[in-house]
Amino acid sequence: MKAKAPGVFTLCFALALVLLLGAPARAQIDTASIVGTVTDASGAVLAGATVTATQEGTGSSFTIMTNAKGQYVLPNLKIGRYTVTVELQGFKKAIRQAIQLHVQERLQTDFSLALGNVSEEVVVSGRAELLQTQTGDMGHAVDQRQLTDLPLLGRRYSELALLQTGVVYSGQGIQSRGEDTFFNSNGNYATWNNFTLDGADNNSFSTNLQERSPEVIQPPVDALEEFRISTRNYSAEFGRSAGAVINASIKQGSNDIHGVVFGFLRDEAFNSNTWENERAGRPKGKYNQYISGATIGGPIRKNKLFFFADYQNTNTDQALSQLATVPTALMRQGNLIELSRPLTAGNPFVPAGCVDTVNKRISPACFDPVAARLIGLYPLPNIQSELAKAGQPGSFGLPNYIDNGVLSVDINQYDVRLDAKPSTSSSFFGRYSYMKTRRKEPPVLGPVASGDFNSNIEITGQSAVAGWSHTISSSTLSEVRASWNRIEGDTFHWAFGDDSNSQFGITGIPRDPRYSGGIPNTNIGGLTRLGGPFFRPQFQTSQILQLSANLTWYRGSHSWKFGVERRRDKVDYVDLRALNGFLSFNDARYTGSGIGDFLLGL
Repeated sequence: MKAKAPGVFTLCFALALVLLLGAPARAQIDTASIVGTVTDASGAVLAGATVTATQEGTGSSFTIMTNAKGQYVLPNLKIGRYTVTVELQGFKKAIRQAIQLHVQERLQTDFSLALGNVSEEVVVSGRAELLQTQTGDMGHAVDQRQLTDLPLLGRRYSELALLQTGVVYSGQGIQSRGEDTFFNSNGNYATWNNFTLDGADNNSFSTNLQERSPEVIQPPVDALEEFRISTRNYSAEFGRSAGAVINASIKQGSNDIHGVVFGFLRDEAFNSNTWENERAGRPKGKYNQYISGATIGGPIRKNKLFFFADYQNTNTDQALSQLATVPTALMRQGNLIELSRPLTAGNPFVPAGCVDTVNKRISPACFDPVAARLIGLYPLPNIQSELAKAGQPGSFGLPNYIDNGVLSVDINQYDVRLDAKPSTSSSFFGRYSYMKTRRKEPPVLGPVASGDFNSNIEITGQSAVAGWSHTISSSTLSEVRASWNRIEGDTFHWAFGDDSNSQFGITGIPRDPRYSGGIPNTNIGGLTRLGGPFFRPQFQTSQILQLSANLTWYRGSHSWKFGVERRRDKVDYVDLRALNGFLSFNDARYTGSGIGDFLLGL
């Protein structure tokens, strides 16, 4: 367990740095800003003009006055479509509609007012510019239309991070860790990215990626308003990682009720066989994926209080072919003629008459009773290597058994969000998310026998965030945010909880039903391991509590942002090695063969 808090020196240094540099504060975690200048037809600035931004879906509005230089800033606006209105006595009202704001955006929108009555209007639709000129952030925003329309493997929004320059898939090794997309940004490692959801920390936090995802919550694409990936020059408040910043936002409700019901099907009946299967004469492997869910959002109180909720289930069954090396029928009888190395005799620990070095045999009368039972856990070979088919000596040791199991993954998740606008100067939101993943990896040799790392895995992620912003004056804005996330990763071997040792005559190993089960991990030279894996079971629970407050002050053409953040990171875990014991017959020190040593129990 560890806790981190900013020291007094750090806070003072940060404050001094801000005061010395005097740079405009452009950081919004999950919101956006509209800035600009209001002038008349001759280009003279207009002070005291009233500028109002109204969100088209909710009717929520934010009003501010231009300063002595005709400048205005509309900060901390929720992402979405806005209408901006500018009014000043003696001039026609200017209206710009359908302004789409993206997360972390600071949009420059200038107005030129024409002389006339305030009852007259000049209406312009769309954004005033296409280029982002207010920040040096190198990034890309993916909006809701792209999220839902572009084809995505498993409907994972993080796949679209690859649209950004400098982002590539990670290696196959880490990709196989779970159901999320792992990617590298500008050459940085996949776990060095920083994920946020609604401005809250969304990074999994464990000792060895036990959660099998870099995110606590992987929101469905139909639940997202948009997300932005920034790979370079992002704001200092994101500066906790060397990789990219992935900032996502859950949808909010509006004055109209909107909902979606969806379903996606990928069935093996529509798939063709792979080239490898065709060459080997095997049937095509199973791959079925069913994704279903729904979203709904609307008003609780018009223009004041809104809700949004979503649910999604993802169920995937995928064929998983695994190879193993198992003892042949002759070896189970003590006949080791298929081994390339000769047997040795004369070791004082080997009983006389048990090893026939000429015929390469171990006498069944000398078999250890536990070994005689354990070797029966191995299935018989069902394939032959090319060397074995050709009758070449020394072919044993190559895979001679294939298991065609099914990898099963079931994911249930939901999000609930509330947004409130109690007054024109205050806004509040809260969101809770839940995600449960059950992953069953088939054991290559069976539940008790399998010594690989295939397991039953349960991962539960939870995330909650609440935020409040208040406009103190036309030049001062405050914001407070609190968030909590928790992710629990439990990994069980297939024989977890079984009293298998007593069934095979293995004694002397303590048993705790909370952790143990199965037989000892048994390493036999030349064969696939037997028994429970080394690092199973594993239980890890990580939590992150984050509190932040900031104050933004606008002075002339500059904006100043001051803030403090307090976070607590905590990990509790049980990660035990060889809890059921470990038996090694790998060095062939007694008979010249690991299998021979095993059969004799040496």
